[in-house]
Amino acid sequence: MAIRPTAQPPRSELPHWPSDSIVLAATHTALTCTSLFVRHTLEVWRLQPIFDQVEAVALQLVSNAVESTGTMDEHLDLRHVDYLDTIGVCLRQAEAAVLVEVSDNSLEPPIGSPPAGHKSGFLILDGRKVVWTAVAYPPPKQARPYINHPKPQQVQGESR
Repeated sequence: MAIRPTAQPPRSELPHWPSDSIVLAATHTALTCTSLFVRHTLEVWRLQPIFDQVEAVALQLVSNAVESTGTMDEHLDLRHVDYLDTIGVCLRQAEAAVLVEVSDNSLEPPIGSPPAGHKSGFLILDGRKVVWTAVAYPPPKQARPYINHPKPQQVQGESR
């Protein structure tokens, strides 16, 4: 019996993990917007227990991106600005981590050190620098099976 090639190789069924992103002006306001974006996204994904960690990482990466491509000037008069760079913030959920990605128009290596205690890196993609950090979280605990224990019997004359 001959084995015939199939039209398409079998595809493994990979889980579809959610992601969300936002594009912001490279100004100090990006920090507040990033905090709100992270809070909303993690609430939707029901990952509130790691909010502080993910927010701290995202704010560090966004601050670095704004400092390298934009302005942190809180008194910036937008009426006198012809052009502002943008930064992108993307959150991707995986089985045991949230990946925080921040992109900007700079082709220079990231300024500052990567967030401590997390896997980090950067790459140049389509003329933009993408800096990423993975924030690990414990996988959800398996639900314990329900065991139907018999109720304790009441002894005559006792009341509960």
